[in-house]
Parts: sequence; structure tokens; C-alpha cells
Amino acid sequence: MCPMKNFNRCVSFFGICGTLMSSWATVPPQPPSLAVSNVTIVAGETFTLPLDGNDPGGLPLTFSVVSNGVSGLTPRLVTTNRTLHLNVSVGVTTNGDLMLELFEHLTPKTTARIISLVNSNFYNGLTFHRIVQDFVAQGGDPHGDGTGGSGVTFDDEFVSGLTFQGFGQLAMANSGFVTGSAPLGRDNNDAQFFITAPNLAVGGSATPPRHLNYRHTIFGQLTHGFDIFGQLMATPVDANNHPLDNVVINSATIITNRQATVLYLTAPTNAVGPAPVTVQAQNSDGLSTQVTFQVTVVANTVNNPPFFNPMPAALVVTQGMAINFPFGAWDDNGDSMSLGLWNANTGNMITNVFASYNPTSGLLTLAPVSDFLGRVELLFGVWDAYDHNGNSTSGAAGDIQEYDSQRIAFTVVRSNLVTITTTANPTNGGSVSGGGEYIIGNTIALTATATNGWVFTNWNDGNTNNPRTVIAAAGGASYTANFAVAATITALPGVAGQGTVFGNGVHALGSSVPLFASGSMGWKFTNWSDGNTNNPRTVVASNSTYTANFASAQLAVLLQAGNGGMAGLWTLGTNYLPATWATVTGPLGASWVLRAIDQNRILLQQGDGGQMTLWNLDANGTPVSSATISAALPGWIARDLDGNRVLLQNGDGGMIGIWTLGTNNTPIAWSSVNGAVPNLIARALCGTRLLLQFGTTASMGYWTLNGNNAITAWTPLTSGLPAGWIPRSMTDNYILLQQGDGGTTALWDLDGNGQPVALHTINGPLAGWIMRGMDQTFLTTLTVASSTNLGGAVTGGGTYSAGASVTLTATASNGWIFTGWNDGLTNNPRRITVAADGGTYTANFAPGVIVTLQGNPASGGALTGAGTYGAGTLVALSAQPNLGWKFANWSDGDTNQTRQITLEATSTNLTANFSSAPMSVLLQAGDGGMAGLWGLGTNYQPETWTTVTGALGNGWVLRALHQNRALLQQGVGGKIELWDLGTNGAPVTKWPVSAALPGWIARDLDGNRILLQAGDGGLIGLWTLSTNNTPATWMTLNGAVPGLVARSLSGTRILVQFGGGTLMGYWTLNGSNAITAWTQINSGLPAGWVLRSMTDRYILLQAGDGGMAGLWDLDANGQPIAWHVVSGPLPGWIMRGIDQP
Repeated sequence: MCPMKNFNRCVSFFGICGTLMSSWATVPPQPPSLAVSNVTIVAGETFTLPLDGNDPGGLPLTFSVVSNGVSGLTPRLVTTNRTLHLNVSVGVTTNGDLMLELFEHLTPKTTARIISLVNSNFYNGLTFHRIVQDFVAQGGDPHGDGTGGSGVTFDDEFVSGLTFQGFGQLAMANSGFVTGSAPLGRDNNDAQFFITAPNLAVGGSATPPRHLNYRHTIFGQLTHGFDIFGQLMATPVDANNHPLDNVVINSATIITNRQATVLYLTAPTNAVGPAPVTVQAQNSDGLSTQVTFQVTVVANTVNNPPFFNPMPAALVVTQGMAINFPFGAWDDNGDSMSLGLWNANTGNMITNVFASYNPTSGLLTLAPVSDFLGRVELLFGVWDAYDHNGNSTSGAAGDIQEYDSQRIAFTVVRSNLVTITTTANPTNGGSVSGGGEYIIGNTIALTATATNGWVFTNWNDGNTNNPRTVIAAAGGASYTANFAVAATITALPGVAGQGTVFGNGVHALGSSVPLFASGSMGWKFTNWSDGNTNNPRTVVASNSTYTANFASAQLAVLLQAGNGGMAGLWTLGTNYLPATWATVTGPLGASWVLRAIDQNRILLQQGDGGQMTLWNLDANGTPVSSATISAALPGWIARDLDGNRVLLQNGDGGMIGIWTLGTNNTPIAWSSVNGAVPNLIARALCGTRLLLQFGTTASMGYWTLNGNNAITAWTPLTSGLPAGWIPRSMTDNYILLQQGDGGTTALWDLDGNGQPVALHTINGPLAGWIMRGMDQTFLTTLTVASSTNLGGAVTGGGTYSAGASVTLTATASNGWIFTGWNDGLTNNPRRITVAADGGTYTANFAPGVIVTLQGNPASGGALTGAGTYGAGTLVALSAQPNLGWKFANWSDGDTNQTRQITLEATSTNLTANFSSAPMSVLLQAGDGGMAGLWGLGTNYQPETWTTVTGALGNGWVLRALHQNRALLQQGVGGKIELWDLGTNGAPVTKWPVSAALPGWIARDLDGNRILLQAGDGGLIGLWTLSTNNTPATWMTLNGAVPGLVARSLSGTRILVQFGGGTLMGYWTLNGSNAITAWTQINSGLPAGWVLRSMTDRYILLQAGDGGMAGLWDLDANGQPIAWHVVSGPLPGWIMRGIDQP
């Protein structure tokens, strides 16, 4: 069979994974390949090395550094970058793909612009218009001559240490330092890019373009497609390096590539010499490949130019005012730098703005002259005292291309006064104050006052604060206050003092308004005056009144004296302090923990991972009944109980899920809520909220669950709580907290959003005691009744806590049937949630039709289907014969062992007739040995022995027994015979069936059909015999499948087994003896047991030749339902078949 994790990639059979097949094969999974080359890198800078992997099965790869032999070498892998996929054509004969990983983590602005162009299909159809051998290939120009672009330029984005020292590096092309036209300077990247040649190497015959360092932004690395890129670079060019054959970018897309990545190698500035580095590529099946390559570190001989750190693109100041901002430039070599300032549009020195730099603070001050107004484009330049080769230039400006530059739009405004305009919408809805002229930077208070009958809703920018504050900014601003027709909602408690209702006030007519009723301590919300029971609820604003009704409901706190200790209940008074104590249980021992309480029911668990139990309490807090929820679940902790839901977690930080309990308090459904999250602990469950905490930290909040217990939202708790406090339990109004085991206990009052609004101390420290849960219930009467006193009885009525989960059961009297409840439901038993007003449930009964069944004789078999039903009901009847009997027919003449009848208005009495059919087991003393028949008694033990034949010799094997006929074969591949047996079991007629069939084995006999197989694992087929017992027709059933053995044939079933293994099942045959379905046998069987023979009701098994023998009883689907030992070991004897004639 297939390993489960590779199941879907295995060749399938039996219709389990796919369709039937004629052969069976498994292709061994192959490890991925990994291409990486030896490299020479420059000390102190970052080398980007492509790791080009490939998984034969397309599985995603994970890359890692296994070992690093370079002292101080820092190898890094980044897994979050996406890849630029270019499909290119070189001339008309060559087409291929280039994969270039984008350095999104280093150059986010550059890569974002390139991704935007790619997503707009900008590059599709463009060309590589410039190819220079041993240098670069440049593309991305819509003009095709190096003069075009997208029309949008952006700044350089240099990263210290990221230089040109590798091969296949992706960088932005630009116009260099512009001197002849405005604006001057650098930062003129657009859409064109280039890729450095694939054959470049530091110290090699073709070297990287080190002179381009910090002149062109490097933003990616070629990781795959070096073959096609090499052909591209070899394209013939003219005198202007323009390809003579078109090199076209057919398409450009952004993908996530899990077959290749980039290894970032950075060596210390003082590191030199070679050393090995080993990297690994591993697929998701765990198969991996390791490659070791040589890294040679050489000293840096290049003096890189300095470059600017990012600066603001625009600054605005008031006339005569100066401005400071962080200003920085960087030089890899630590050289001293010189700064210059020019007009970016003219190249002239700036005379109307003065600049000064404070190296201590790192701030640059720009101060306009007093009479200057307007805007000027400033161009900052930076250079060091050396050229590219390290030659001193004595600090002179030198080559303009060695500069870096940065433009800043500097604007001086006449005054720092701006106008803040305020208006009302509509004008008759209200008035707005706060408008006028203000100094830039001042804080202004704006207030919207509604006219009578109107209400403020929000400001034009969406802000809803009133009053609000704004900051006066350059250019001023306008603020419009929106008003709406008012509607007054009056929300109040039905009785003053019983609770507080939120949502009162004036609202916009027709708007959605949340209402929330919070009961005072000792009271609990029941419903609204309009009958609605949702809390919180949302209403449409109109002039209306909503009254919240409350009922007396003391809050009880469950506490236990440590694991296994005694437990009791505190009821809290209106001052939040314990008022009464009730003992729930004495010491429990065995580490039993009371996990939670809900609606007078307590959830218990025998330590972490142990058995779970549910206690029902009476009004005094004493357990009156218990139910086992689950056996031990190693590692799992029951966290809370809410109605018929149990919250569970697989240890702190583990998987979280919810069990839904059935009417017998056992789990009927599982909802996986969330996977493992380190330190995350599920603390409590109430309604749609699941309370969580990270360890015992102050970080906690809610998951909101939908009706399927799936997470829909996360809401953090905004109130602070010192570390060490633990939320123990939760209701819709409160959270119970304790300062660690034995510590101070407190309650948080909650608002309608579940946010804490007040903290109340319940009790000081109680050494050893742990708060387990809290419950707030009020008692109500649940009434149950029968529609007729004669029809039956109903249980489940009584006094319960509102919200409790109660099971109602209707039991019909003899001759009556239950038809349904007064609310139309027909579940019986049924589970209900007790309403605040209790309620009445009536069970309806009606006279029934009685079905009576008996067996003839009574010992002949078991009957199902008897009972009382409604007229017109379709009833299934079944007669299952006992061992030694066979079903004959029903008393009404029907011969179907399993049947359905439609009941009339009168009662039905049927008899199932059985006929004697003793079970015989054919066994032989090894191949060629004597053979006989056991007759089995009703206890499945042999009662009689009949010798069929003495020793046969010559390898003769009795293959099967059916209807007093034995099938024989002279060894594997030998001739085949049929014997008709007499009443004494001895052969009376011998029929030659076939001459020798080399390699073929006669497996079984069923009527006039013989099951054959070409050896274990070979072809399987059927012979249909003629009247003279010679083959008349042949039917091929299945091709060869290694290890598959056809064991037996009975009716429409062929029993198969994989060798002596535990995998076995049936093929179902149609009337043409073709396979139509596969059914696996689900019962376990130790390895080495062999399925010997089969009837429609039994399978004969043996623990290998000479081993123990037994029988499986089968149900109607052929699945084993009972096991019976027929015999202990019989050395040398082999069970050959069973027969029930």
C-alpha cells in the first residue's frame, strides 16, 4: 500500500484512489537538485549568490545553510521576496524564462515601482535594446533605443554594502548625473533596467562593473535561466551594441518562486582566503540535497563613492523662519565627505537660502533670506576626496559622475496664518464654531451644536468627535459638520436598581443604535419590553422606548482547594463580597479538577488529559447526577463549559477546539477553532466570545465565533491588568480574575462590547484555593405533559436555572406511538434550553400498529423490525439465521431475508421460517494429505468428524467445498477435478475439470463458477462450468497486483487479501461477473492470519497453516460483527473451506 503522506501520488486501485487498473506500481520520490557555484567575494560588502533548485515533483523547497567555514562570514536567506518572471525570445529560434528575485526587503520603493509597471503589462513586448559582452544586457525602453521610459521618475535607493561584485545582478538604468538640462543631478530612474553578464567574477577574466557602485540601484538577482541569459548575451550586435536579432520580453509577471532563492554573503572587512560553505534544499516531503561550494574572500581595492540617506522631498517654511531636519550621507570607506548646494534647475550656487550642518546633532538647518518668497529646487551634492581607484583628489569636486545628489523642493510662504473654514450641513441643522485665521501649528477646537430636533452625526472627514481638535496646517482647511433629524430613544430598566441600560439619548433618525442591558449584582437580563431577548441588540432609531427586564439571579463563584481538593460555591452580595457558602464536594483525590460551572452543571477532569465528567447540581449546590463525557484524552485540557459546548485545548499554547454534546452528554461534533500558537491560552467561553490570554501576561482579548464555532474577529481587551493575573471564567456581564493560585480574587464589570468598565475585589488571598468558574442563574419552572394519559409518559419537567440544557423524553405506552411535540418538533429524546419563563412542552401520542415477529423454530435465528408504528410507516424487517440454520421464507411467502413492508391500519404478525443447514468445515492434513469434514455445533465447536479421503499424495490439494462438492487441484498449476460427495462425505463421482494450467491456482468454487488466479498477485478470473463440469466461458476480473490474493467467492462477492496482511475486502460483481465496487473490511486482524473461505454469513480464518481456526459472523454488508474460535492449533492441518448446504 501507499504511505499515507504519498497516497495521492501512488498508482490507485479498487476505486479507492481512482479507477480499477491492471497493474500496481509506486514511483519512489526523488530528492531535489541544487545548482550553486564557487564564488569570490569582496570583504566588507554583500555578495548575492543564486541558489537554483528544482524539485522533480514540483514540491516547494526550503533552503538553509548547513555549515559555514569562513570565520565571521554572515550567510543570510530571505523567504519573503517575490520573483520577476521574464519570458524572452532571442531571434525566432530561442525562447526561455528568466527568474529574478526582487530585493523587496532592501529596496522597497524601487521594487514597488517595478512591480507596478509589471502589473500594468508595461514590459510586455519590449526588448533588450543594448547588449554589451562581459558587461550588461539593458531593456525596458518602449522606444527601443535607450531614450524612452514610463514618464515617471523616482529616486535612487542605495543600500550600504550592496555593490556590483557578482553576476546576473538586476539594477536600474539611469541618465547619470544630469548637467545640461533641468532638473540637474541624479535620481532619474524610470523603467529601464539592466542585468550584469553571467560570466563575471572578481579576479576573473571578465570582472563585475565595480565603477557602477552607488551609481545604479541594485534591486534583484537572476536565480534561474542562466542558459537562456547566456544565449541572450551572445546575440550579435551592431557598432552601437544594438542586437541584430530582436531580443523580446514576451511577458513579465510577478510570482512566488519556491524553487530558487538568493544567499546573501557578507564577510568582515579583514577576512581573506578560501573556505567551504554547505547549503541544503529540502522539499515538503523531507527529501533534501546538500551542496558544498568554495567561498574565497579578497580584500576590497575599490574606493566607493558616498551616497545620501533618504531626505524629505519637499519642505515649507514661513518667510524669515528656518527649518531643521535629519541630514545624512554615507561612505563605505569612512572617507571624509564634502557637501555642496546648487539650484537644481540652473546649476548655479544658491544665494537666497543658507545651509548649515551640525555634525553632533546630525541636523541640517535651511534658512531663507528675509525677503525671499516662493519655491526653489535645491540640489545637494556629496563627494569624498578620492576617485574610484582610490587616488586622492584633495577634496576637489573632480568627476561629476562620482557625486551623489538629492533634490528638495523648498518653499517659503508669505505668512504663517491660514484660514480654517467651518460650515453646517444642512445649514438649518445646527451651527459650527471654531473657524477663523490661525497660526500654522496651532491647536483649534471645533464644536458642532445641533438645532432643536436635529443631531450631529459626523464631520466631512469621517471623524465623529464633538467637540474635536485640529492642527492648523499650511494651506488651511475646511470642516463641515453633518446633522440629521433627531430621534429620541428612551432605554431604561423595568425596575430601578435592577440594572443599567445603555443606548439612551438623541440619535439620527433611521440610524442603527446598539442597546445593552447590564444587570446589577444579583440580577440578570431576561428580555426587552417588545419580547426581544438579544443582548446587546441593534435597533433603528425612532422616537421610541425600550424597557429591559431583569430577574433575580445570584452570582455564584466555584472554588476548589487545589487539584483533588474539596470544592464549594460562594454567592456574592450586591457589594460583590461573598455572602453565603455551600459545600459542593469533599476532597476528591486522584487529581480531579473542577474545570467550570454553567447553569448549575459542573465540568470535571481527572488532571490534564484525563477523563471528563459532568455533574448536575440541585438548588443547594449538591451533585444529584453525573455523566461521563469522555475517556482520557492525553494532553488535552477541558477549559470551560457553555451550554452544550465544551472548550478544549491541547495544553498551553496548543490547538483549540469545541465539543458539542448530545442529549446523553457525550460529544457528537468537533469544531477545530485554531491551531497551536505559543503561549496562547484559551481561558473561557460564553456565547459568541472566546476569552484568551498570552500566558499570564496583560495581553488578552476575545475571538468572536460564528454559529459554526469559526473565528470571525479578534478584539483586544483595552483595560490594563498587571502580569500574573489570570482570567478564570466569564459571563456576558463579568470576568472572574485571580492573582495566581491562592491569590486575590476580583470581578470585572463588562460593557456591551465586552470591555471592562469597573474592577471589584471579591476576596483577599486564600492560600491553596483556586477560583474555578462562576455561574449566574435564576430558577424557573419547566412543565411537561402528555396529550393523553393513556398514550404515554413524559420526563424532564421541573425547576431549573434559566438557560440550563435539559433533556425531555416521551415514552409511549404499549400499543401507542409518540408523534411529536406541541411545537412541531419530532426529536425524542430532545435537548432544550430552558427559557426565562420556563415553558410548557406537550408530547403527542397516537394509537399504533403492532408488528409481531417470531421464528420457526425460535432457535433458528434473530429477527429485527418488531414494534409499534404509525399506520403507513415503511418498516424494515430482517431474519438472521443462527449457525446451523438457513432462512427459508416468511409466512406470507416472501423469500427476501431482508425486506420492507408498508403498514396498514391493522396489526401485522409474520413468521420467519428457518431450515436446518449444519455448517461443515473441510480440512486437510497438508498438501496431498488425508481430508475430512467437521460438523459444527451451535457453539461453533466441532461436534462430528467425517473422513472424505485418505492421503492423496502427488501434491493433490482440496481447494474448496460448496453444496457437497469438493474442488481439487494437483498442486499449483496442476490439473483440476470436482468430486460429488455422498451423505457420508465420501466421493461418489469424480469429474475432470481441466488439464494442468502451469502457474494457475484454483481458489474457490461457487455453484458452477470456479475462481482462479495466476499465482499470488497474478491475474484473476472466473470459469463458468457446463453441465459436464468442464469450462464453458472465461471472464477476466482483474490484472496482476503484487501481493494481492483472491481468497474466496460467494454470490456477488470476491474476498481478497494482501498476502497474510491486515488489508482485506470485497470486490462486488454484477450479473456479468464484472467488478463494480470495492468494500474494505474494517475489522482488525493480526498479521499472519489467512482468510480461507466464505459464505454469505461467515468467513473462515486460520492463523497460518496448522494454526488456530475461527469464524467471523457477517452483517448484511459483509462486515464482521462477532468472532468465534473453532479450534486451537492443529499442526500440519489446513482449513480448506466451509459449506452450509
